[in-house]
Amino acid sequence: MTSELANIALDWAVATALGIETYGPEDFREQRKYTVKNGEYVYRWSSSRAQGGVILEDEGIDLIRERQPVDCGNGAVRLQPVGWRAQVGPSAVDMEPQFTQLGPTQLVAGLRCFISYKIGAEVEIPDVLLN
Repeated sequence: MTSELANIALDWAVATALGIETYGPEDFREQRKYTVKNGEYVYRWSSSRAQGGVILEDEGIDLIRERQPVDCGNGAVRLQPVGWRAQVGPSAVDMEPQFTQLGPTQLVAGLRCFISYKIGAEVEIPDVLLN
């Protein structure tokens, strides 16, 4: 599921969503890079703000800090950060985001959202990248 993608599998799905034809998932797993058709390398979007952040900006993906209330005692409550929510594509009917994903970091949440609206909730990932 797109909502569970992380690390190498997330980067593979980003390449798919971008339309980059990849080959050699075994090499990708070893080198932590994609080998693409023209012989160049595309590095990991999920861990590079310089690469992954560009996608989020270009696609207009909004990032919101998720917080949950924590009881501090004496009736006091504070909001503790627990991750990020990424959203894109307001519906013409109710202006609510059409695609929303959660993640532990801005990049992970944002890239999951990108994959969700480009490919869908289910993405095929080579088995070698899931282990």
